[in-house]
Amino acid sequence: MLVKNSQQDIKINLKHANVIAVKMSGGADSAIMAYIIAKYIFEENQNLRMYPVTVNHPGKDYQIDFASKVIDYISTQFDNKVFLEHQTGLAESAQDYTPAMDKIVNGLYKQGKIQGHFVGITKNPPPDAFDEAGTNLPTGFDRSFNKVKPTYIEYSMNRHAYMPLVNIDKKGVAELYHTLNVMDLFSITRSCEDFTNDFSIHCTNCWWCKERYWGFNTYE
Repeated sequence: MLVKNSQQDIKINLKHANVIAVKMSGGADSAIMAYIIAKYIFEENQNLRMYPVTVNHPGKDYQIDFASKVIDYISTQFDNKVFLEHQTGLAESAQDYTPAMDKIVNGLYKQGKIQGHFVGITKNPPPDAFDEAGTNLPTGFDRSFNKVKPTYIEYSMNRHAYMPLVNIDKKGVAELYHTLNVMDLFSITRSCEDFTNDFSIHCTNCWWCKERYWGFNTYE
């Protein structure tokens, strides 16, 4: 399947896989990635299924809730034929968040349940996109705006990582939502990384909120 995008087209072809994992945070990036995979499954490869993987950690314990909303939305759109059981976990701190996600994914590989996994990492905005655009970058992966990165990495014969959005920034992500006519999906996602117990609104002040607004011209 091909989804056209002005920054980089997205190509999905998973004929070799029966089951994959998809890291889902409840944010806009992983939501549209999961939607595109679900569309591919429904239209081109109905034998494929995916495990959504989500982890919460203290102060940001909304991911499972919002990812579940995204899963419900996508399941409704595609007749409940794309997802397997939601794989969830808890991290003790922000530093443990990514390792906790990887632990779940690695466990699925070790059990022979998946033949690949998807990561919704995107490209960073240019440094002059908004204040602080060049600072407070997410750790664990290079999101530099001026580098072209591989969208596929083969770690071993049976471990395959797909990053279809890695060369697409938030404006490109917004384009995908409009291309696929799913802005109602965007409205149920959350990108805010503010430490809070109120997850009903975006704080509008953190780096991720500013990135979201820069890309979509709205928070909600």
